[in-house]
Amino acid sequence: MAPTHTRDARAATSCSTRRPPSLGVRLLADLRTLFTAASTGRMHTAEIITRLRAIDDDSRRRHRDRRTR
Repeated sequence: MAPTHTRDARAATSCSTRRPPSLGVRLLADLRTLFTAASTGRMHTAEIITRLRAIDDDSRRRHRDRRTR
């Protein structure tokens, strides 16, 4: 039976694949964390970059290392 709602399709897809989140998904999650921690909806780009670089994220580092080989 084919899913009739987007939510059903998303649930079916997410349950069938057990992959780590993509770099883009990790970035969005990190951005949400930054803005939530700062209790603001606005932040200068330089501040965002500084805070993102401070996050010790092995998956981002591994992804960058794979691309430079």
